[in-house]
Amino acid sequence: MPGKADSRREQVNTQLQTMIHNFSSLRLLVVGDIMLDRYVWGDVERISPEAPVPVLQVKREDQRLGGAANVARNLCDLGVNVIIAGVVGKDSAGESVRQMLMAHGMHAELAIDEERPTTVKTRVIAQGQQVVRVDRECKNSLGRAMTSALQSALDSIDDPIDGIVVSDYAKGVVNREIVALLSDMASSRHIELTIDPKPCNAPNYKGATTITPNEQEALAMTGSAVSLEPEVVAKKLHEQLKVPKVLITRGPRGMFAWNVDEGSKEICSKAREVYDVTGAGDTVAAVLSASLASGATLFDAAELANIAAGLVVAKVGTASVSSKELLEALRGRGG
Repeated sequence: MPGKADSRREQVNTQLQTMIHNFSSLRLLVVGDIMLDRYVWGDVERISPEAPVPVLQVKREDQRLGGAANVARNLCDLGVNVIIAGVVGKDSAGESVRQMLMAHGMHAELAIDEERPTTVKTRVIAQGQQVVRVDRECKNSLGRAMTSALQSALDSIDDPIDGIVVSDYAKGVVNREIVALLSDMASSRHIELTIDPKPCNAPNYKGATTITPNEQEALAMTGSAVSLEPEVVAKKLHEQLKVPKVLITRGPRGMFAWNVDEGSKEICSKAREVYDVTGAGDTVAAVLSASLASGATLFDAAELANIAAGLVVAKVGTASVSSKELLEALRGRGG
């Protein structure tokens, strides 16, 4: 005979499966720091005679959407209809991003900044292990002209949207003016505004309905020098930013969800082999925002985001999780 815990798990699984099937009816707006992730794969068999460094024999190269664009890609793979807005440079990397967004079927509102490059992160991987990362970027906050250009792009969006997710990588796009506009947009449309934050921009986030910091980011945002209980940190974030929902990701220890109306819940992770945490936060932001937009509670949305994070860290490189994978994972854990 199944116990109460098994019956509750089966009920939650059914709710989550229904939610996943409903993702295809959603349209979400993604705003933030758009990046291009490049990968150079190869083998190291000797040390250079020029310096004590390994020599990589390149086997293949590829590129993927990164940053806010990876959040958007995750949403697309979940079946969500996506509008993405951000800034790219007038360069080949920016054009690559545009082409990849179009290939995924996204509607892109991209402002072109001729004075800053498209953010590119190049990872060199030997025998399956990352040996170095090369960043090409500008971290300066958007100037007045580019902020206005992005605001105009956002104002031009008249399609119905079911939620907004902001991916802040502290590359200058997520400034106070942009968040204020998005907050007004979310408030007027009665939809969720979810922000994947960076501590340096914490004062900008007032007006959000949900934030998703990792443990270190949450401590930094509250000015805490030592580890505190996650509930204390979540309440501090609420007091500072007036945000009603907080999801703190805790790596192998899972997540901590706090809601001003419903209290808190710890969500444990299933032990699994971790290959790469690159982009795991993007997956969490995508799954959580889609779930909240579909009407899920914070706790149910966090449960699904936790499962998705466990799947994506088992993949190498910037990756995503499909709705099919999530459904299979739910069936696999049973009642």
